[in-house]
Amino acid sequence: MVLGIAIATLGSSQILDYVASDNWPSAQGEIVSSQLQTDDDHYYAEIIYAYEVDRTRYTNDRLQFGGTPRTRDQAIAARNVNIYEHGASITLYYHPDYPQNSVIQRQLMGDTVVFFCLGSAFFLAGLMLIGYVIKASITHSVISNRRFVS
Repeated sequence: MVLGIAIATLGSSQILDYVASDNWPSAQGEIVSSQLQTDDDHYYAEIIYAYEVDRTRYTNDRLQFGGTPRTRDQAIAARNVNIYEHGASITLYYHPDYPQNSVIQRQLMGDTVVFFCLGSAFFLAGLMLIGYVIKASITHSVISNRRFVS
């Protein structure tokens, strides 16, 4: 059950930010680094951008909600590197209360929804198990008490 809560929480915060981002302000920024990276057998675009909000400069590498998309197809990852070339101007969206929390694309990675659903399923299974144990314990207690009364 604790595992379910932890997994669901990981996904839910990203989902809540995604939903709220329609009302997030935008800012102009600049791509300061754009590189194709690999880890194990996956490729991803490492995009770092800088922007300013209320005269404070921020940098971030979050392309979309839920993290950086990883793929086995190098061409797909390279596409983002080509779209967000070093030095390019971009429009980004930031959390009004936490301007360091920003994204370039107001999109939600599919894995995020999967984590939320799996976490919720584990949590609900844990609740059902606890309910079953409590019910079995009460039933056992009632049956034991009846034996001594007769």
